[in-house]
Amino acid sequence: MLKIRRLENEDVFKSKEYYRNFQKLVMVIGKIKNFISEVSQIKGLRKFLAAHSIEEQFRNLTEEFDGLMRVLNFTMAVQNQIQMEEDQKVIRSDIKEMTKYLQTIEGGIVNELKEISSSLDDITQLNIAWQKKVLHDDDNVLASATIKITELHDPPETVKRGTKVYKKIRMGEEVAIKEKILGNDEKKLMNDILSQVVILKKLKESQYILQFYGIAQDASAMYMVTEWCEYGNLQEYYQGYGPLDWHVKTQLAVDVARGLTFLHTVAILHHDIRSENILITIHHQAKLANFTLSRGFNDPTKNMMPTIDTVRWMAPEKLRDHRKNPYTAKCEIYSFGMLLWEIAEEKLPFHNEKDILEIRNLVVQKMVRPVFNNSVPHEWVKISHKALQDSPSARPPLKDMFMTLNHLYRKFLPSQPIRPTLVKLPTEEDLPSDDDDDFAIEDFSANNILTVREAVLEHKRRDGDKLKAWESFKYYAEEFSDVTASYWKGYYLYYGLSPINNPSDTEEKRQRLVEAAKLFKSAADFGLPDAQLRYGHCLWSGDGVKKSIPQAIEYFQLSADNENSTAMYNIGNVYYHGLGVTKDDEKGIKYLRLAALREQPKALEMCKQKGISLV
Repeated sequence: MLKIRRLENEDVFKSKEYYRNFQKLVMVIGKIKNFISEVSQIKGLRKFLAAHSIEEQFRNLTEEFDGLMRVLNFTMAVQNQIQMEEDQKVIRSDIKEMTKYLQTIEGGIVNELKEISSSLDDITQLNIAWQKKVLHDDDNVLASATIKITELHDPPETVKRGTKVYKKIRMGEEVAIKEKILGNDEKKLMNDILSQVVILKKLKESQYILQFYGIAQDASAMYMVTEWCEYGNLQEYYQGYGPLDWHVKTQLAVDVARGLTFLHTVAILHHDIRSENILITIHHQAKLANFTLSRGFNDPTKNMMPTIDTVRWMAPEKLRDHRKNPYTAKCEIYSFGMLLWEIAEEKLPFHNEKDILEIRNLVVQKMVRPVFNNSVPHEWVKISHKALQDSPSARPPLKDMFMTLNHLYRKFLPSQPIRPTLVKLPTEEDLPSDDDDDFAIEDFSANNILTVREAVLEHKRRDGDKLKAWESFKYYAEEFSDVTASYWKGYYLYYGLSPINNPSDTEEKRQRLVEAAKLFKSAADFGLPDAQLRYGHCLWSGDGVKKSIPQAIEYFQLSADNENSTAMYNIGNVYYHGLGVTKDDEKGIKYLRLAALREQPKALEMCKQKGISLV
């Protein structure tokens, strides 16, 4: 039957119109993927919430997808009006829930107007730039991380925590200093350490992250200077001041949730969530401490061997194989779930066990989790059990944990506050045999023409065959209106990389620029960031199109919004110097800094010349 259907539709499948529509479907699926990614992250939500356009964007994408599925005659469930209305209800409910979440999350994620803070992007980009070592040689960055040792003074009475943490006074404020003796290898990495400190200082945007002031040095050691937390760590707090009331426990849990949410929003994982790393201030506020930027969301696993101090909170997948299994946000959800048990019971998880292997065996092999006593609120127990699931995918989002804990906090809030104001995957039997060549799709790359992807790779090779790449771009652009190929065809025409009849013929050059500009515009309007940049340049210079500075800036802005670093530099340059727009130093510096943090050469040079700090 499949062979018969294939023969009946073979001409349709090979038609240019079918190819174009299939290409559009691929692009729409890409847009849907990006949309889901953006609305699933707090930072990505900002542009949709600002324009109140989540519902509209959802509707446009689903209509575009459904329309192409019908045109391509794909087998699908026909979506009727009732189903569409149900989908709209679901999306409205989700928007309402997210709005409520943003109104309560606080902690540096939203500003006074309950809008998602723009500083989140700055911190994220600083973190990425640090991992790429962009900040390591910036004198402004390194200077801002350093504190003069003479600024630190002894308090009236010596106060010491552990063996290396002391209370000091700096500018009239109590601070904590933690001594670290530097080995020779560490001294070589001092710039790396200082540049990391700059980002840690930026985390002051959240009052649920321990405030980091900088590093002081003398001949033999360096001293990390942070805010002083009067009540020590969480374990010391509940042991010294317990039993704690539930309004205190719920508040501590909400504080930790807010701190974790902030870190995850700026693409930082803590890696060591446990009571020793939660510090309590004089106002009984919990703050996350003792973490580094050594790994971000997209980095390989951090090879942290379990110890008796850490094993009680470690996720089972890390206990199974700490090298093979990456450390993810879901690992932190598990650790947070175990921390909730500790806060509720006011004792260490598996407190009767002193052996690492025995604890690992209980968690991994026997899948044992600590049991709550009967006085713990049902909602607390339920959300904790979800977080402690063996499968990472079964653990709840941090948002759900926060909403549950915040609801409990409000439920236990005293009249006088203590603080100052699935889809089933196919089995192997379900899949068709891969031995049946009759079902193989014919190669479109006739006459030994490269695919578009192969042509791009060929172009980027140092000794690549530019003529062969050109033939591919031209073929797919003209025969199938391929958007990427059209952009590259324009690129070759613009830069004179395609065959030229008469290099000295100015009319031929003008026609090439006109065609290149048309191709750039077509690809730009389809959403390609590089095309948006190049069409903006055509408008700016009047190459192949009538010169228009306002329109050029519009296309530069589109490209910058799509993460193109050169477009960011252009927008920054335009606003910094007031080129065709009202001069706006703040906006100009913002985009110049963003471009520099992405290692855009001209932006790095301009920031250096103008004394624009990257932090």
